[in-house]
Amino acid sequence: LERSWSKEGECFQIGYAGRITTAQKRVDLFLVLAEKLKERGLSFQFHIAGSGEYSEALKRSIEEKQLQGYLIMEGHIDRKNIPDFWSRQDIMVSCSEWEGHSISQAEAMARGAVPVVTDVSGAYDDIQDGYNGFVIEVGDLDGMVERICDLYHNRKQLEEMGTCAHDRIYRQHIQMDQTRDWENWLENIWL
Repeated sequence: LERSWSKEGECFQIGYAGRITTAQKRVDLFLVLAEKLKERGLSFQFHIAGSGEYSEALKRSIEEKQLQGYLIMEGHIDRKNIPDFWSRQDIMVSCSEWEGHSISQAEAMARGAVPVVTDVSGAYDDIQDGYNGFVIEVGDLDGMVERICDLYHNRKQLEEMGTCAHDRIYRQHIQMDQTRDWENWLENIWL
């Protein structure tokens, strides 16, 4: 893993990549989350990549609440640029109310972004709470703020958890490759 995380005194980088919707993804909660982090005095930028039915309303709300310097709408990012997007983020946030196995979560972890996500199906497939990320109860924004603040104030823990996040996804990938190799090898023997 070749990347760096923000250091003490530097602006904290938070990321989300996915559909910009309220029904499932609860992207509307990003406004509340940003306000709570701002109230706590954190220096941060929350990068939102993607598009969806809530994009225009979110842009308007960001302006109305004067959160332009905090919430940054990046729009659609080409698939080939997603690894670079996650390499620039310290953490990955998801407020989803329901989810399958999140591809975005795995992509973020693969690049060392620490996931701070809601407890939806698939969250624990990759995350060991407190070790390589945090899983928060659905709707518990205060719990999410606490975990983000913990990482903001302890950048050494951020780096350690980011490295562990990457290692988890890397090991899974290697296991999948080895399983596929064995399956191919055995299939060829029996044919």
